[in-house]
Amino acid sequence: MQLNRSFTLIEILIVVFIISISYALVFSKIGLLIKDSISLVDIKKNLTSYNYKNTISLISLSNSHKCIIYKDGQFFKELKSSLFKEEPEVYKISSNSQIVQKELGVIKINDFIYDIEFEYLIKSDNLEELIVKYQDKVYMYDSISDKATIFTSLSEVEEYIETKKNLLKEAQSGF
Repeated sequence: MQLNRSFTLIEILIVVFIISISYALVFSKIGLLIKDSISLVDIKKNLTSYNYKNTISLISLSNSHKCIIYKDGQFFKELKSSLFKEEPEVYKISSNSQIVQKELGVIKINDFIYDIEFEYLIKSDNLEELIVKYQDKVYMYDSISDKATIFTSLSEVEEYIETKKNLLKEAQSGF
């Protein structure tokens, strides 16, 4: 006599449950790894994915090039990857639309003082516009885009800013 053996509904549900848990664990780890790796293009998008109340900033320390995240004025985490291998040139856009070197200060961590080579700060009510020249590219972070706009030179950024300023004047004069 031959018995026809098949899986019960409970056995199938247990297998599906185990596969689902494994899948969730693997992809949540990948998500954490992706969040820990950051690039110059998507700094804003990466920072805004964290929960914060008032401010969040990404800071790169001179010499070591370590990247750390500060949330609401408190150390939050150190990233496993760094943005820079050499010190970048950091600029901001002045109130009269000129590109000027940004003054970067120092930061105290565990009783040690470090020079800052780069800082991108997001406030809940204001977003910093920043320009970073690194290697052969210039990255511009504005208040509109989630990703940096990439240029080949600072003069190209100046032309872009001038064009935007003229378009804004034209739009305002039309009203």
